[in-house]
Amino acid sequence: MVGGLLSLTGALIVLFSPVVESFLSWPWDDETLLVAFLTAAILIAGLLSPLTLLNNPNQRNQAETIPESIPSSPSPGHDLESVLDSRWPASLPVARRKRIQTQLRQAAIRTIVRTTGCSTRTAREKIKEGTWTDDPVAISFVRSNPDANTPYLQLLSKRARFPRRARRTAQAILLRSEQSDRDNEH
Repeated sequence: MVGGLLSLTGALIVLFSPVVESFLSWPWDDETLLVAFLTAAILIAGLLSPLTLLNNPNQRNQAETIPESIPSSPSPGHDLESVLDSRWPASLPVARRKRIQTQLRQAAIRTIVRTTGCSTRTAREKIKEGTWTDDPVAISFVRSNPDANTPYLQLLSKRARFPRRARRTAQAILLRSEQSDRDNEH
């Protein structure tokens, strides 16, 4: 922008100042120089304006946004997936792992109560017995509590397998819920 203003100012000084014109001994007439300058300015502006319109982010975003569109919301389980995917399995804090395990246990209890019509106490007993699903990983994940006497290598192994075990438990809960919904439809 500054370069354009400087060149315009210089051209106007050359055009309208006879001292500069005689000093430079310009070979063109005033009218020819003016026509050449305006033609070059219009040509440059014509070549640069499409590029400016294409690169303008405000106009691009306005064209892409549809006023009637509803912003998407995260899918169920998105928070669990983001936590499990965002860290190395062994670096997931103990408190967060316990919270995820407790939330999945509560989800399993609610699903058992909803699908079988039993009480919460009965659902807890089914979890203790391991009769709520066929997946042994999900059964042990929901049933187990961290033991302080567990050897260090087993704790590291549990930490490394935690995301996979949590996902399998969530899948088992979802499968039980979907099977119940299908059974209720028929």
